[in-house]
Amino acid sequence: MPPIALLAQVLRVDRALGSAALASSDAVKKLGFYKGELETWAETVEKGFREGMDLNGIWELLREQDPILRLSAEGDDSRRRTAIPNIIGLVEYTKWKLREEAAKSS
Repeated sequence: MPPIALLAQVLRVDRALGSAALASSDAVKKLGFYKGELETWAETVEKGFREGMDLNGIWELLREQDPILRLSAEGDDSRRRTAIPNIIGLVEYTKWKLREEAAKSS
């Protein structure tokens, strides 16, 4: 089981997106955006980890890749402090994912 619930969260969003109970197209747009943001963060953190970046390097890479984060984070150190635990979780997820991939290929 992965150390964070990223996959479960993406699956929940997928189920919600496919649900007939969603009456508002605005809700569908927001869920789609949220799913994309989760995927962007996971891919970006994995890239930074594979390149040997430290947490601050991954933070800067996220700011480059996520336009909303870039806008909200300009000069806001509290946003970085809030993001670092999420980055740590995604690094741990990446380590788990790479171990699982290596185990499957051997």
